[in-house]
Amino acid sequence: METSVSTPVANSPLLADPTQLLRLGEIERRLNDAMHMPQNRSRTSTINLICCASDDEDAAYVLNTLCPAASATAARNNAVAERHPGRFFILKCSNDHSGEWRARVMALVRAGESSPLLGEIIQLEASGDAFLAAESTVTPLLLDGLPVVLWWRGSDPGHSALFPHLANISDRVLLDSQELGFQPEQFLSFGEAQLRRHIPSSDLTWARLLPWRRLLAQIFDTPAALAQLSRLKQVTWESCGRQPQLNGPALLTAGWFAARLQWTPIKATGDDRLLFSAPGQNEPVEMVFAFPSTANPAGEANLEKRRRSPLLKGLTLLSSDNPAWTIRLDRKGAEMCAEIMQGDNLVAASRTTAPVPSLSDALMAELGESGTDQVFASAMQSAMAILRVLRGTE
Repeated sequence: METSVSTPVANSPLLADPTQLLRLGEIERRLNDAMHMPQNRSRTSTINLICCASDDEDAAYVLNTLCPAASATAARNNAVAERHPGRFFILKCSNDHSGEWRARVMALVRAGESSPLLGEIIQLEASGDAFLAAESTVTPLLLDGLPVVLWWRGSDPGHSALFPHLANISDRVLLDSQELGFQPEQFLSFGEAQLRRHIPSSDLTWARLLPWRRLLAQIFDTPAALAQLSRLKQVTWESCGRQPQLNGPALLTAGWFAARLQWTPIKATGDDRLLFSAPGQNEPVEMVFAFPSTANPAGEANLEKRRRSPLLKGLTLLSSDNPAWTIRLDRKGAEMCAEIMQGDNLVAASRTTAPVPSLSDALMAELGESGTDQVFASAMQSAMAILRVLRGTE
């Protein structure tokens, strides 16, 4: 089968190389040629990353995420390809019905004559049945002995004929439930499917929620605040406007919190609230998923808005003490605020700069994990248990 492979001239950080038509089997030769260019560049590879793009614009978005353009030096120094050099595959379904594969091969480098090769971008395009058999094209091009990570994008994996094939050649699966606009049922279905496949997986939304987990843990650094964990009677997660109450960010953070405290969901008391049994407490703890008072619960369908979402608006924890302790966390732009009240008295307050991690930051963090992230896995299982109780299936 004839395949067109072009290596386009591009600005740094892509090595410029003449366009040339190649057979599919000659891609490896082109990649080897890139390693013996006059610059005599060394290389270290740590990973194979596979992802999909819907069109050329989306492929450019992925490329910029992996290795931003040379106009932003600081961003380039913190690029995914800098932190995790390797071979990056971008798969795109084309409108060409010839059944042939087309490809672009691009070498990624840092600026500087002797800087090392960061890896290669291999963009593969085909249509129809050929595209659905992409795993047979990708597999021979993988770097031997290195982990294969599938970064799933663009559609619900549960409704994709391609996803299970790519997952089967992968050591780990990443997706972004926020960008995909997962509804609770999709969130639950993905978790259950991955458990059946026994493939380690994670959610990039989880990585972007790190500031929430970090601040919530820091709140209980003092003995007085720590004592309130065993006296909580209500926890309220407040979603950002235009998101449903039950969404990936709220469920993942609630699942993590419940799993850390070994809470067990026992009974739904409404569509968006339920009770937990808590070790050492005689009374159950109520958990509520709520909108801010100004929210529009229509759901955030726009992709760009989902990408820019601050994920969560706030969190309130209420104790059973008399006077009651109230712990409040809020996101205000790039800052996170914490306030602890005992009755009407302010016990402590803080304000921390903690911007929502970017997609690149989240991807770099998740690619640094190997195997199963046990903290995420326990949070996911707890989130799934919450959903089952709310849906009356457990």
